[in-house]
Amino acid sequence: MNDSLPMMRSYALSQVCHNANAIMPLRGDDGQLLRRCDAATAMRKKGKIYKPEGASVRVMMHEITHDIIIICKEGTVNSYMSGLVVAINAKKNGEDVAVVFMQEGLIALAKRRFRWLPIIEEDADKIKENADKMGVPADPIKLVKRAKDAGVPLYACYAWVKLTKIQIPEGLEKIELKDLVKAMSRAKQVISL
Repeated sequence: MNDSLPMMRSYALSQVCHNANAIMPLRGDDGQLLRRCDAATAMRKKGKIYKPEGASVRVMMHEITHDIIIICKEGTVNSYMSGLVVAINAKKNGEDVAVVFMQEGLIALAKRRFRWLPIIEEDADKIKENADKMGVPADPIKLVKRAKDAGVPLYACYAWVKLTKIQIPEGLEKIELKDLVKAMSRAKQVISL
């Protein structure tokens, strides 16, 4: 067995190589716990997972923590505008913010079918015009892209993905329910807009 393993100094290896035959825990010279298996070595480097061709590797998710979590649970244009514009501006101000889409907010995004709240619907054209003047798109797809480009982490509640059998919309990462509950309990603020 080859015991050589790249040392990881500037970032922690949080993945676990899975091989039924042998898993050897090792520590790098920086004290970080490393895992090595005969099948492959999985490394997390700058957000990418490296896996040799044909290797059998199971990757465990990082623990997700954010100071502010915005829940987008309604499929209304006004809800997307409020939640995503707040998230983008919070990120620009240096806040650690993320947006989680669930329920109707996730389904409407996946199906690209949006509506306005009935009381706001009669003013929709005026809102779109004024938002355009302010440089804010009134299109939820464009808002999601802008939030992603601004560096806001965007998550799809995987429980709702499984319930509805929808595809996770482009730009969103899945978050398991148990991870969402942990992230919400650790956040300084959880906001539903």
